[in-house]
This record gives sequence, C-alpha cells and structure tokens, in this order.
Amino acid sequence: MCPKVPPLIIFGHRGAAGTSPENTHAAFQQAFADGAHGIELDVQCCASGEVVVIHDETIDRTSTGVGRVAELSLNDLRAFDFGQWYDARFAGEGIPTLEEVFAQLPTDKVINVEIKNDHFSSRGEERAVARLIARFDLHERCLVSSFNPLVLWRVQQCDARIALAYLYRPQSPWYLRGLPVTRLLRLRALHPHHSLVTAARVALAHRLGLQVNTWTVNDLNDVERVVACGVDGIVTDYPSRLARWHASRPSSSGQGE
Repeated sequence: MCPKVPPLIIFGHRGAAGTSPENTHAAFQQAFADGAHGIELDVQCCASGEVVVIHDETIDRTSTGVGRVAELSLNDLRAFDFGQWYDARFAGEGIPTLEEVFAQLPTDKVINVEIKNDHFSSRGEERAVARLIARFDLHERCLVSSFNPLVLWRVQQCDARIALAYLYRPQSPWYLRGLPVTRLLRLRALHPHHSLVTAARVALAHRLGLQVNTWTVNDLNDVERVVACGVDGIVTDYPSRLARWHASRPSSSGQGE
C-alpha cells in the first residue's frame, strides 16, 4: 500500500469518530494527531457530481440540514453545519469533498476510501474516485473499499492499478462474505467486521496474498484478540487509544515485529 508499511496499520474510523464529528476535516486532523497511520472515510456523489465525504444517504443525522445527499448540490450542502451536532466546539465544520481531503493528506499517511452504494447501478462514484486517485498520484497510498462487489468491479474497470478491499459483516449473505468474491476481483485486502476475524481465516487470506484490515475495533480486549489472529490493520474510532496500546507492546510481540 505504501513504501513503508508499519507492522500494524491504525486507521482512524471516519477520522477520529470517537472524539470528533465523523467524516470532517477536524476528525481527520485529530486522527493524525492521535497517531493514526491513515484514515478511513465514506464517500458518495452529491447532486452536482462532486464526491463528498459522508456516511449516510441523508444529511439529517450529521448536519443542521435535512435531505438526501444525491438530491443536494455541493452549494446546498455547504449551507449546513456538519460539526455542531457533535459538540459546539466544532461549529462551522463543513462537509468535505474527497478532492479536499486528498489535497490535505500528509505524505506519510494512507487512506481507505469506502464508496457507499448498496444499489445495483452506478451513481458515478467509481469513475470520479478513480480520477481523483490518479490526479493526486495516490495509487500506492489509497485503498478503495465497499460492501458492494459491483462497486469494486467498476472501480477495477476504471483503473486496474487501484488497490481494492472488500468489506463484509455478520449480516452479509454467505456468498458475499469474504473469500468467494476474490474470484471475481483483483483484491488487495479483505475488511471483515472484527467479530468475523479468526486466526485460520487470516492465515488463509495471507496465503492468497491478501491483507486483512478489520473494523471497527474500540475495545482493547478485541484489539488484542484480532492482533493475535494476525491482522494487518485495524479501523478504530479511537486511534489515540490504539496508538498508546501499540506503543506499549514489546517490540518482539505480534506479527513479526
């Protein structure tokens, strides 16, 4: 993924969602300050075509506005506050575009871009994300992930150089859970929910040349378990907590450290 990958990659989930308003510049900056090696964020296209960073299909939960992202232009979205719902200290935070996040990404950090689309057809995110990755020359520092294998297939068609990661969870159908989709896609990584991580599954993925990055791991007991299983990366709401835990470990423990 990047020239110097640490033994365990810490991704800030939606930035540092445990201590900042998710998917905002403030959350991304906090994640880096907390010691994260990279960030995970969610994207979709708004009505005017820009790729914006937001998890939900509507802005109701995380802004002062209401409405569907797909029906609001970037100018519309810019009229709302995306920080004060979390805490008054973050009042004034706007919705980021992926272009802005890429432009501000520190050169020593990695990024996991999750495309949000549960539908069969494309809404344009795949081509737009691929173009931005190429424009910012981020092929070595960016993973594109999705729960929808069709999204990943379309990204693959746009630019075969992009590293792909397949997301899955306990609720995913068995035929969309983990390894079966590797037959259709040139994946770089699997991204299982932490409850699905076992040493045997991680070992099998590694034999197939796949990284395993798990989410969203906030409890240190869960952290210790998935690290013992051999995962390559952890997505967490609290990167500072995980960074402190990781720094306190003996250098000889864990995945070949």
